[in-house]
Amino acid sequence: MSERVKIVAAYAAMVLIWGTTWLAIKWALAYMPPLQGVGFRYLIAGLFVLILARVTHAPWPRGSAAWKVVGVTAFALFGANYALTYLSEERISSGLAAVLFGTAPFWIMLFACFMADESLTPRKIVGSLLALAGVAAISLSGGERGTLVGIAEILAAALLAAFGNVYVKRHQEHAAPLVVIPPAMLISGIFFTTLGLLIEPHDARAFALPSLGALLYLALFGSGIAFLLNYMLLRRLPASIVGLNGLMIPVVAVVIGAAAAGERFTSQDLLGAALVLVGVALAMIGSHELPAPSRYVPGVR
Repeated sequence: MSERVKIVAAYAAMVLIWGTTWLAIKWALAYMPPLQGVGFRYLIAGLFVLILARVTHAPWPRGSAAWKVVGVTAFALFGANYALTYLSEERISSGLAAVLFGTAPFWIMLFACFMADESLTPRKIVGSLLALAGVAAISLSGGERGTLVGIAEILAAALLAAFGNVYVKRHQEHAAPLVVIPPAMLISGIFFTTLGLLIEPHDARAFALPSLGALLYLALFGSGIAFLLNYMLLRRLPASIVGLNGLMIPVVAVVIGAAAAGERFTSQDLLGAALVLVGVALAMIGSHELPAPSRYVPGVR
C-alpha cells in the first residue's frame, strides 16, 4: 500500500470515527447517565493512552507549569466540555450537537485575538457573523425550553474547548500530547466517575452489553485510535488540511444520525447548519496563525 493511500485511509477513518461518536454518545445515554458516561469513558481512554505513552517512553509531566497545562486540559478539553456535550445530547439530536460544536474553530480564532495577540481579519469577522447567524437560526427554529438549554450547553462546550485550545497553544512547550493527555484524561475520568456515582441514579442497565459497547467505542476509538490517527496525520500533512476535518465531521454526524437513528431536521435547521459550516470554513480558509483545532482536541467527540 502506497504512502498516499495510507494517508487517505487514515484521514477517512479519523473523520468517520469522530463523525459517529456523536450518535454513540446518544446511544450510551440511553443506558448510562451523562456524568458517569464521561467519567468511565475517560478512565478507559486515559489508561489506554497511558499505556501508549509508556510504550513510547513519553515522560510524565514535570514542574508546576506542565501540571497547570494538565489541569486546564483536564477541565476544559476532557472534562467540563464533554460533560456539557453529553448533557446537551439528552435534549437535542446528535447531528445538531455536532453542527453547533463545529463553531469551535472560530471561537478559537476569537479567543486567540485576546489571549495570543493574533489578528482579527475581515474574513474571520464575516465568517464568525455567518456562523453566529446560523446558530441563531437553529435556536429560533427549536423554540422549546429543553431544546434551547441543549443548544446553550453544546455552545458552552465549544467555548470551553476553544479556550482550552488557545491556552495549550500559548503553553505548548509544556504540552507534548503524550505527556499531557494521559494524566489529564485520568483526572477527568476519576473526577466525573466519582461525581456521577455520588449524584446520579444507579441503573444496572448502565453495564448492559449495548452500553458497554458504546462506552468502549467512545473510549478506545473516539478518544484513543482517532487521536493517534490525527497525531500521525499532523506529522505528514499541513495543519490546515488536517483541520478541515472540523467541517467534515458535522456532515458525517448529520448523515449518520438521520440514517441510523431517524433524526430529522427542519428546513430552518438545515439553513442554520449550512450557515455555520460556511462561516467556519470562511474563517478558517487562508488562516495560518493557528494550528488545527484537532491538534489538541480530538474532536472532537
